[in-house]
Amino acid sequence: MRTRTRANDAKASERAAPDAARIEWRQKLSIACVMLAVFLHLLGFTVTGPITPGLVRRFGVAAENVGYLTSAYPLGMFGALFFWPQLSDKVGRKPIIVLSLMGVGIGLILQGLCVRSGASFETFLLLRVLSGAFAGASPVVKAYLADASTPEFLPQLMAWREASCTLAFIVGPTLGGVLFAGFSLSAAISVTGWASVAAATLVLLFMTPPQAMKASMRETTEGDVDDASELEKDKVDEGKPSAAYATPSSPIAGVPTQTTLPKTSLPGVYDPDALSCPLGQQYLPAVATICMTSFLYNAGQSTFDSFFPLLLSKKLSMAPTQIGALLTALSAVSLTVSATLFAPTQKLFGLTKTTVIGLTLVATGLVAIGQAAPALVPPAAFVYVAGLPLFTPAIPILLMQCVPPTRRGTVMGVDSAINAVARIIAPIVFGKLFAADPAYAFVGAGVVVACAAILVLTRRFIVLQLVSKRDGVNARA
Repeated sequence: MRTRTRANDAKASERAAPDAARIEWRQKLSIACVMLAVFLHLLGFTVTGPITPGLVRRFGVAAENVGYLTSAYPLGMFGALFFWPQLSDKVGRKPIIVLSLMGVGIGLILQGLCVRSGASFETFLLLRVLSGAFAGASPVVKAYLADASTPEFLPQLMAWREASCTLAFIVGPTLGGVLFAGFSLSAAISVTGWASVAAATLVLLFMTPPQAMKASMRETTEGDVDDASELEKDKVDEGKPSAAYATPSSPIAGVPTQTTLPKTSLPGVYDPDALSCPLGQQYLPAVATICMTSFLYNAGQSTFDSFFPLLLSKKLSMAPTQIGALLTALSAVSLTVSATLFAPTQKLFGLTKTTVIGLTLVATGLVAIGQAAPALVPPAAFVYVAGLPLFTPAIPILLMQCVPPTRRGTVMGVDSAINAVARIIAPIVFGKLFAADPAYAFVGAGVVVACAAILVLTRRFIVLQLVSKRDGVNARA
């Protein structure tokens, strides 16, 4: 009997080992290709930083209308971010990501042709809006990473995604300045379009849908369970106590092998077996808090993205290559913070406090940029970028903790659409302030971000009070 048991063990191991190796290789390749696609896609936005003054001169844009350059793209995104992520919940993540990346890439290529052919400013803005209509990849990528990982591994994946984004912010500004100075304005824009097309091709060829990975792992797990059942029978036959044969989460890059369906939760309440939401068990108020926080943050960030290069050109008389070099240096600081400080800070203070710390640094940096003397503008910007990697990974992690898995794509899309509204409104509103006085725009943006930090603290305080009250009632009972 023991001989048969050992034979069954060897048989199961021989069958499971190649499958596990194949799944691990496919998963690592898929995640790596998604991270590379995120990097290539984001180049389309980071390259334009140092060339913004060139676009202003090329189209003769008045100072109070500069915000339209950065508002046009998120205007197109607004509807797309409701449509594409929700569609990805139904048809799958991969086809939506490919279509989105390809559409944005073609739109950027057409924008480059528009600049080269001498078309009007209105035509350029229309192409920006149409390109934005395909920009649904970011929330779908976040949902994909959540689908392909366990809750425990999700923060690491989101940190890697943030590092990929930051790398694009490191390479993009310098690349944009070099292309603009060495070639032309249209070349700088067209290259980013081809990078997005390359990203779509990578996803099409190498991205593995999480359902396929989980199905393969289920086959392996089911085979193990069958053999385990035989072993169980052998042990019973021998009169030995039986053991429970469960299917725990796989150690292979965090992809779960559990085949049981999650428990059905009450309406508006996330599954209590999942990671607890630090902003409350009722996920609708929690999501509302997260989305409002994200809106306020994006209003401040879009102000920086829109007007910081112009501030450097106007206040410090920097050339495009110098602007690109400074933006690259700022992004290098952000990457360092992301790689070295986010994980220990989250572990030490918790996710909500880390979020507040990040928002506080961002707000402080924006206010300081507006008030600083010319020589102190770069140091103030370093404070700003130090806060970005402490906040930006927190939003998708909070949403994944607070939202049922079946609604991830939809909720991530809603959050991104709300962010798009901020990116539409803020450059226009703060553009008027920038035209009057650059300090007004940056100080106002800093105050808005500070309100986001206060909102998170207030919601967390309310949740802790409710928990304390509930525990007191339970103790008396």
